[in-house]
Amino acid sequence: NNMAVVSAMLSMESRRTKNEYVKTTFREIRNKIKAMSLVHQKLYKAKDLSNINLKDYIEDLANLILQSYSALSERIKLKFELKDVRILIDSAVPLGLIINELISNIFKHAFPNNQEGLIFVRLFEDKDETINLEIKDNGVGFPKHFDPRKNGSMGLASVFSIVENQLKGEISAKSENGLKWHIRIKDDKKKERV
Repeated sequence: NNMAVVSAMLSMESRRTKNEYVKTTFREIRNKIKAMSLVHQKLYKAKDLSNINLKDYIEDLANLILQSYSALSERIKLKFELKDVRILIDSAVPLGLIINELISNIFKHAFPNNQEGLIFVRLFEDKDETINLEIKDNGVGFPKHFDPRKNGSMGLASVFSIVENQLKGEISAKSENGLKWHIRIKDDKKKERV
């Protein structure tokens, strides 16, 4: 598909440069493309063309991100506690971009100086069918007095914007014994796309 072609082109270009910043930027763009492409792969394999199994998607996406940071995969591990939750494709794509951004940030910032660590991803639904996604690590957390809304990167700004404006959800970050993100969204699974 077209996204795979673009991803392959970025991969080829990243091998041609020696500049680490450029290589990192290419990797981040490829990961975003893979996050979107993976939703469509899941959708094509499913019988229902309007929603996907979020549990499977999160596991596959997190492992793809881990592979892209292969040099760190020996010392940083993923752990999952995921319930079976179905989600509309219209919510899955932006949620995938959020997951990609948050997990990538953990790989880049949470475990300096070759520190070993754990990334824990939890997914469940409340009784009112609100989808809850928690992504936490046991790394260094935010620096003291750091406000991710005010001091965060463009990637974090997009995370807040997507959760609150596009998905009409809530997001919080708690920096204590590492960092914990908690995202809550409603998803109208009854709304059919096709």
